[in-house]
Amino acid sequence: MTRVVWVCEVVVLLLGMALGAGEKTGVHMADGIKIGEVRQDSAIVWTRLTRNAERNVDGLAFTEERTVVPTGRTLNDMEGSVPGMDGEVRVAYWTQGAKDKRKETAWAAVDSEADFTRQIALSGLTAGTTYEIEVQGRRAGASEPSARLAGGFRTPPNPGEAAKVMFVAVTCQEYPKRDRSAERTQDLLLDARHGAGLLRHTGDIEYYDRPFPFAKTVELARFKWNRIYAMPFQREFHKHVSSYFMKDDHDTLKDDCCPGRRMVS
Repeated sequence: MTRVVWVCEVVVLLLGMALGAGEKTGVHMADGIKIGEVRQDSAIVWTRLTRNAERNVDGLAFTEERTVVPTGRTLNDMEGSVPGMDGEVRVAYWTQGAKDKRKETAWAAVDSEADFTRQIALSGLTAGTTYEIEVQGRRAGASEPSARLAGGFRTPPNPGEAAKVMFVAVTCQEYPKRDRSAERTQDLLLDARHGAGLLRHTGDIEYYDRPFPFAKTVELARFKWNRIYAMPFQREFHKHVSSYFMKDDHDTLKDDCCPGRRMVS
């Protein structure tokens, strides 16, 4: 009996070590995906590889008393942080219900200079068709993906063809003012996802010029973008709806999106 217990303990220990190694060597997509610029025959899929599966919900919060990263800490220690990670991504796609005819893009490395993101273009699509996709991520050189996200979208009909289209328009989202609970934001968007063909975001995607923290550097701006799109409801919505984004004043720190206006210090 003692020997059996000892063997079981060894198996559990080895299993735990294997799972721990997988966590350390794998990649995640905590910021989900975006499906954009969908046309009759093409689309662009965006994703970002991350170190962890979720944003840092237990980190130090930016508050009125704590407006900067404390001495001895890094931005990754702050609540909401989503550290990026090197690796490769690809997209598998097929027309709805025809997974046996799936196609795959080549593996492509994420760009560390662009915050570990990658945009992958899909071409040769058919107008007025629903597509299913699976975005995959892996460490460079790994044989198998360690992250997978399923989603889908519909291409628009050909010009001149009448079609019923439902779309959602939204503006002004800010992480400190998310609704209902710490895990939710924009519930109405999630409800609308089931019938929406596309999303038009009209700007103020994130308030870079407001505190907690002020986005005074590129790193802080990316921090604010990444934490809001690591929200579970945001991730779920964007897996299934194509998106078109505009800029507004809070996205650029000043009303400089109008023709002839320039950012001034």
